[in-house]
Amino acid sequence: MARIIRSALCTGCFLGLLLWAGGALSLGNAAWGNLEFLSSEERVWLQEKGASLRIAPDPHFPPLEFFDDQGTWRGIAPSYVALLEKILGLRFTVVRLESFQAVLDHARGRSIDIATTVVKTPERTSYLRFTSPYIRIPNVIVVRQEREEALTIPDLQRLPRVVYQGGYAIGDVLKDHGVTHARPITDPTGALRDLAMGRLDAMVGNLATISYYARQLNLSNLRVAGDCDFDDTLSFASRSDEPLLSSILEKALGTISPQEREAIRDQWIKLDPPRFYQQKEFWRIVLGSAGFFVLVVGLLAGWNRTLRRQVARRTAELQQKNDEMTRFLYTVSHDLKSPLVTIKTFLGYLRRDLQRQNTEALEQDMGFIADAAQRMTLLLDELLELSRIGRHATPPREVLLQDVVDTALALVAGPLAERHVTVVTPPDPVILFGDVKRLVDLYQNLIENAVKFMGDQPEPLIEIGWRHDADTIQLFVRDNGEGIDPVFRPKLFDIFEKLRSDTEGVGMGLAIVKRIVEVHGGTITADSEGPGRGTTFSFVLAGTRLGSLLPDPPETTPKDSAP
Repeated sequence: MARIIRSALCTGCFLGLLLWAGGALSLGNAAWGNLEFLSSEERVWLQEKGASLRIAPDPHFPPLEFFDDQGTWRGIAPSYVALLEKILGLRFTVVRLESFQAVLDHARGRSIDIATTVVKTPERTSYLRFTSPYIRIPNVIVVRQEREEALTIPDLQRLPRVVYQGGYAIGDVLKDHGVTHARPITDPTGALRDLAMGRLDAMVGNLATISYYARQLNLSNLRVAGDCDFDDTLSFASRSDEPLLSSILEKALGTISPQEREAIRDQWIKLDPPRFYQQKEFWRIVLGSAGFFVLVVGLLAGWNRTLRRQVARRTAELQQKNDEMTRFLYTVSHDLKSPLVTIKTFLGYLRRDLQRQNTEALEQDMGFIADAAQRMTLLLDELLELSRIGRHATPPREVLLQDVVDTALALVAGPLAERHVTVVTPPDPVILFGDVKRLVDLYQNLIENAVKFMGDQPEPLIEIGWRHDADTIQLFVRDNGEGIDPVFRPKLFDIFEKLRSDTEGVGMGLAIVKRIVEVHGGTITADSEGPGRGTTFSFVLAGTRLGSLLPDPPETTPKDSAP
């Protein structure tokens, strides 16, 4: 892992160029038709005030955002802003300030409307409203190559010469861990040169920023020694006295697809979390060993052609499973880490506010901690449920499809009644075979998903049925709701994937559906003609047939034996 991270840090992590020019421009009529996701009140507000919105970047935060030698605003944040301008049909006025502290000061004084790379804190919520974070960057510990041990924040207490990027939350994290001797710096380039020349022992800061400067300086003798377990969760922050502006930004950010987000990140950041590379390297070794074993078996078997085809197929399946496992572990660790970071951060604020006897701030701190703990509990419960599928099953048996559907509908009767949804169920007898509880969970999740994404459909309809497909019976759940944007289809059944950030849940429902279908020997697909055209989930379950339930086998009693 260390070799991979060191190579990535030294050879460069960032590519691309995105030019952005400020100025004021009124809302264009061509763009107005693309704002259906806004309320009428938000549209009116945007039409009245959109042309005068002032946005202030952090001038020294590459590659998140910075001004180059020509005065051009560049980085990840302006890439997002360019998309927001396209989505909303306007052009922001960019206000260039001398420092991030100046950005906060102007935001507090209402002389700017939006700040672009801000970490949410209790103090800042008094004058700013925050969108959901649009990017998370880990803070790391960087050392010279010859220092080979892995380091954590407590380990820094025994290193005499430690610096960190001043003005950011990582300074409070270090102090909370007892690293009080660390020195804040304002010149990352000078600190990195000192570190490379041995005049410093370690530098702590944002991975993206440190990597960017290391690339600019062509430093080849540095490596990442450890993760600080604290991410910079960056949001767009708008003035607190304009709640509609915050809502507009949140909704506009929600329309940016995962592919667009990945493209922006890949343009500026090429480092993935170390665990990914660790897993990838591990599985490369495993697969290499498996390949050697297959070679030996092939030689002993006389290079049997059938065996080679079987091995090739199994190897491909293993590679696919390994890739899925890698993505699963990374996603789980990332999503579980987020509430833990929140808890750790606000425990520090809680300690500080307790010393200051700031009762109001204490209540806010405890609220953030409680929300994070509740989210982690929900995540763990959903993961536990996913892991149990197929392991703690009740004995499989035949059950009428209508009985399964009726039970599922009873469990979601409240949401169906609230949205006045009409449900059409299959009239003909279809027999399913499997774990009845899981089959009910399958239909319950699909029905709940349909209700959740019904949108503004005036006559909401869910159709549950089946059709013959070749020699199989294909089951389906169809709705006339919002539909699915094609960009979401590749990750539709992945864990923690949500089509919209404003919906309830943690993004596990469709992942559970897919797992239930696979455990029952089937496959599932989702089809939609696009936004507003509804969605059809089609799946096949092994053992499905037409007819009636088979009678239970008659009880038999042993005959008396002859004397």
